[in-house]
Amino acid sequence: MWLRRAFCIFVIASSSLTLSGCDGKLRATVQGTITLDGQPIELGAISFIPVNGQSPTTGGPISNGQYSVPNVPIGEMKVAISGSKVVGKKKLYPDRPDSQEMPVTENPVPAKFSDLQNTTLRFEVKPGKNDKNWDLTSQ
Repeated sequence: MWLRRAFCIFVIASSSLTLSGCDGKLRATVQGTITLDGQPIELGAISFIPVNGQSPTTGGPISNGQYSVPNVPIGEMKVAISGSKVVGKKKLYPDRPDSQEMPVTENPVPAKFSDLQNTTLRFEVKPGKNDKNWDLTSQ
């Protein structure tokens, strides 16, 4: 009986810790897919910025159009999404003909979705697991 009660308390305490961050506020996981003009964003990042400014900003990587971000504060969030697209190559040492080349990248996601301050994307994070797909357009 005592062991059962201790186990129940452990389970309740563990689930509470999973839902709260270090500051004791409720947190959740947000996951889903992100496309731009119907194509998955191959490599990028997603950020969740609290509208009320009372919680920390958090985020994570985008890989092959998929993202999963744990410990996102509960509440209304601005969402900024950026990507990285190879648009060319450039020599590391332009004066040397045998110089190695490195890729030149740019963010294909429009500023209205990628600018941390002025993004138009919003999402209400609720306790537990949140699934959210983002279908963006470059227009």
